[in-house]
Amino acid sequence: MLVLHGGGQGYQGVSTLASLHGPARVTVEARVTEYWVDSGAGRVVFVLSDGRASVLAYYDLEEFIGLHGRPPGDWMIGQEVVVQGTFYPQRAGPYLGYIEVSQMLKGCHEGYRAPQVNS
Repeated sequence: MLVLHGGGQGYQGVSTLASLHGPARVTVEARVTEYWVDSGAGRVVFVLSDGRASVLAYYDLEEFIGLHGRPPGDWMIGQEVVVQGTFYPQRAGPYLGYIEVSQMLKGCHEGYRAPQVNS
């Protein structure tokens, strides 16, 4: 299996995945543009975009709630995330393929830090 690393932080944009023709371990930085919960599979599905291309990302729902402290919601839209996982290319449809997310390195939780406590 190919392992793809980006520049700088080691992250790549979604559009760089277009060059892959088989499964690859990737670390991708992108914005959440859509989401839905696949409760039958116990996962949250994100549409991640870098403005040039989009990919689906599947993440375990319980892990998501454990990381963020609340279920998925509209508060995620527009948030920047960094996910690591295995990318599977699919050229049919509007997405480059999908990522089975193994780890969320920078999650939506970065967008809503707890307010500072005044003492």
